This record gives sequence, structure tokens and C-alpha cells, in this order.
Amino acid sequence: MTEVLQDLAEYIEQKRSDCVISWGFTNGELNISVAPSNITSFVEFLRSDSRCKFSTLVDITGVDYPDRTKRFDVVYHLLSMYQNHRIRLKVSIRESEAIHSIVSVHPSANWFEREVFDMFGILFRDHPDLRRILTDYGFQGFPLRKDFPTTGYNEVRYDEVQKKVVYEPVSLTQEYRQFDFMSPWEGAEYIISDDEAEGSKLMDGSKGFKDTLTSEQKIRNFNINFGPQHPAAHGVLRLVLELDGEIVERCDPHIGLLHRGTEKLMESRTYLQNLPYFDRLDYVAPMNQEHAWCLAIEKLTKVNVPRRASLIRVLYSEIGRILNHLLNVTTQAMDVGALTPPLWGFEEREKLMVFYERACGARLHAAYFRPGGVHQDLPDDLLKDIANWAEEFPAVLQDIDELLTENRIFKQRNVDIGIVSEDDIQKFGFSGVMVRGSGLAWDLRRAQPYECYDEFDFKVPIGKNGDCYDRYLVRMEEMRQSLSIIKQAIQKLLDEPGDILARGKITPPKRAEMKGSMEALIHHFKLYTEGFHVPEGEIYACVEAPKGEFGVYLVSDGSNKPYRAKLRAPGYLHLQAMDHMASGHQLADVAAIIGTMDIVFGEIDR
Repeated sequence: MTEVLQDLAEYIEQKRSDCVISWGFTNGELNISVAPSNITSFVEFLRSDSRCKFSTLVDITGVDYPDRTKRFDVVYHLLSMYQNHRIRLKVSIRESEAIHSIVSVHPSANWFEREVFDMFGILFRDHPDLRRILTDYGFQGFPLRKDFPTTGYNEVRYDEVQKKVVYEPVSLTQEYRQFDFMSPWEGAEYIISDDEAEGSKLMDGSKGFKDTLTSEQKIRNFNINFGPQHPAAHGVLRLVLELDGEIVERCDPHIGLLHRGTEKLMESRTYLQNLPYFDRLDYVAPMNQEHAWCLAIEKLTKVNVPRRASLIRVLYSEIGRILNHLLNVTTQAMDVGALTPPLWGFEEREKLMVFYERACGARLHAAYFRPGGVHQDLPDDLLKDIANWAEEFPAVLQDIDELLTENRIFKQRNVDIGIVSEDDIQKFGFSGVMVRGSGLAWDLRRAQPYECYDEFDFKVPIGKNGDCYDRYLVRMEEMRQSLSIIKQAIQKLLDEPGDILARGKITPPKRAEMKGSMEALIHHFKLYTEGFHVPEGEIYACVEAPKGEFGVYLVSDGSNKPYRAKLRAPGYLHLQAMDHMASGHQLADVAAIIGTMDIVFGEIDR
């Protein structure tokens, strides 16, 4: 693969020498440094060139290096589903320098660039809507800059001179965290311009206008708020909908209401302490998120996971996939009026949550996957109970299938609703079921295998029309395929005993060793206090999570804490396309579209 990418890099440098400053490989990944002035044309070349075909924008983020003259790196991750390659672009800019937007090439860059502006204060020229996205209305400052503290106005530290703990104001080079303003709903006066005030009178229907030809009284479009407390929003989502009667003309999603500053917090915690944060992202299938974090660390530290641990990871990743799809299929049915499936789905999910609990002691926040393996082994009794459940589960799927698949009302609410074409997949950066439901057989477990997925026999189901109904059908079949993987994994685990941790610096010693070795005891103590150090470098690790491609871009400075960790949530890109998918549909269809997007705001808002 490296040789192929090297040939590709030489080809790109030859074709666009005006853009490429330098290129090289980091941990087997191709990195290209690009001149800031040429980023838009260069990305267009990578998208349209027949040999490159990097038509999917995976992520854009920033990294802050305050000691450098060119303080910021803007980092682009691109994917070619057609050539099965990935590439990373870097643009280095000064603090006062703006960079050109690539929204004209990749519409999916819209929210990514807004987030980089929100978190770092980097300006994007020609961006159609450059406003904050994750922080609160009226927020000041740029949280992911290194001079922005997590502690607020006061810093608590031990003063060596005074020999005591002191509380003192934080000294900053930027304004930040000014929360002493009143929001409109707290009583602040909301001042609108005369033009907007006149427009609002027309939009609320209180003042009509006449058609110049027919003299008929007309009513202009009106705006409504959908959420943020709405049962069909699947979280704290606010949609501003512009309606022409019952038809959606425009949809503007407002996110960030669950934003907790996870990426900022991760910079002040050790690698192991950061693991539980991933359970709080997609809390429907938490172990799948832990998986990506562990893979990123293992790639940087070059640790090989024991085979038994790899099999356990596959087993519980597929249990997580069924947990996710059961919830999505049944609650989406409830969104369009079918109340029985959620009751069946939750009953079955309860059995899977018990398997979670028996593996790690927790039903939701597992912290079970660990860098180097998994926390503890699975007893044979648990494996046999999972195998028995796997024999009974097809009957449950059959019941749901009979209730929904040919149900006239269910089909009326989902067929030809929220259609996604192959072109839309590339434009909006879709992944997971949103891709496969439109007929493109892209699955990271098959296309870019991780763990030991290449040993398993399973099919990648695809749809034909790319509508809500096809996405439902794909999820139903994926549960059957996950069931097949689970059965294969259990058989392998029963036949192949072994260790479940790669014993070394990033994993604890065995309990028996600590009883007889002072070095093992010290290792255990340092691991859970100071943590382990990760070699300097960068990596992008991703998994085929139930909702799509969940990725971690990790930058290490050689210390025991990540210098930068960017979490790439699949639902972030899916929700961004809500305006495109909902326009022209009825208001009632919005719930069906949101349901088959399969979004959860723990990972979207972070």
C-alpha cells in the first residue's frame, strides 16, 4: 500500500507542483503540505483527477502550535472510495491569516470549517455561512487554542515561593468565556432591524399580500422551531424550518446544545483517563467508540493486540451494532406511528445489556476495550449464553420484519422519502448505512479491515433507491450479518484460549506478577497515575461504527497526554445534509428522515 501511495504522491507533485510544498509518510499515512493560497484548486484536482478520485471529505480540523510563527495547521482528511486510498493535507497559516474555503468543492466542508472557526478562530474566505456552531450563542474566545484554559477565570496552583495553594486570575492573550450576557429568553431585549420586523409581520400570516395578476390574497412562508425538546429529534436538536404550507422549503439545524468540550478535556487527561469519554459519545453502542481510540494508540505505539482480545473486540462490536440497529429500527417505526416495535426492541436490547454487564460490570459506560486489548477475559459460560441468545434472536427479527416490512402505512411513510444518490454520498461525506442504502457497498470492515475482520465470512447488504425504506431494510439485514459474525467469533473464542492484553508499557502486569515483583508493582502504580507515554507523531484511526465511520485523529507530542484529539462523528455529516434531504418533503417526513439518519448528540456535539 505504501508503494502505491508513494507513486500517487509523486504523480500529484508532478501534476500540481505549484501547490505541493512537501510530502512524506507518517505511520504509513500519506501527508502533503499545501500552499495556503492554492488549497481550493488543489482539492478540486484531487477530487476530479481520474487517478486520484478523492471525492469524499472525511474531516477538517485545526491544530494549535502557539510557539510557531505559522501558529495553526489546518488538516484535511480525504478518502477515495473508488481507489480505496486515504490522504492527509496540511496547510500552515499565521494567526492573523485567513484561508480559502473549500465548500465550493466539497459541500460537506461547511460545518467542518464553521467548527474550526468556532474552536480556533481561523477565518475561511468565501464561506457561505461562517458562524459559530458548537459553542453557546454569544460565546467569546476560541476554546481549542492552547492559551484557553479549562478552569475559567481563576487558576488554582501550588506556589513554590509562598509554599501554599494560591487562587489567581488566569492571564490570557485573548478574550474568553464572557457569560455575563442575558439570552433573549432570560429577558434581554431583542432588537431587530426594520426590514426584518416588516418581514416577520408578513411571515406570520397577520398581513397578507395580493398576487398582481389574480388579486388573490397570499400568505408568505412561515418559520417554525422543531425541538430542541421534541421526541422525534432523537436528542437536543433544534431545526429552524421554513414552510410553504406543509412543504419544507428550507431546514437550518442548530447543534451544540449538548457540547461538553470533550476534545478540550482530553488534552488535560492521560490516554487511559480519556477512554471513558468515548462511552459518552455514542452511548447507544459505546464499545464501538472505545475501539477507535484504542486503535489510534496501538498504531502510534506499534503494539500488537493478542488474537483472543481481537476476537472479543469483534464480538462486542457486533453486539453493539445490533444494540444500535434494534434501537434505530424500532424507534424510527415509532416516529411514524408504530408503537409495538419499540417494546419488542427494548426487551431484546435488555438481554444484550446484560451481556455488557457480565463482561465489564457496567451496562452503559463500559470502559472495557483498553489500549493493548480488553480489560478482562470472558468466561465460557458467558460465551455459551451469547450463543444461545444468537439462536433465538432470528425469531425476534422475523417478528419485526413481519410487522413492518410490508406494512402499508410504514411503506407510505418511508418509500421515496429522503433519497440519497451516489453523488450526494460524495458531496456530503456520508458513511455507513447512509452509503450502503444507496447501493454503494462500502464497509470499512471489508474495504479497510481492522482487528481480524478479514477472517470472518459476512455479506455487505446494499439498497437500491437510497430512501428511508432502503435504509431500514439494510439495517435489518446488517443485524442478521452481525449475528453470523457473533456466532463465528464465539466458536473461535471457545477453541482458542490465550491472553487478552499485550503485556508491556501500555498495559498493566498480571495480578500474580505484582505479588512477587516490585518492578511489576511500580509499573502498575505508574500506569494508573502518570499513565503511559505515546511516541511523537500523528495518526487517523477509524472503525465501521453502527452509525457510520467513527474516526480519531490523534496528535502526540511524546507525553502522557494527547496534544490534540479530533473525534470524527458520522452523524455530524449526516445531519449537515438535513436541508438537502428534507427540502420538498412534508413536515411529517422530517421525523422519518431524522430517524433513518441514526443520529445521537453525544457524538455530534461532543
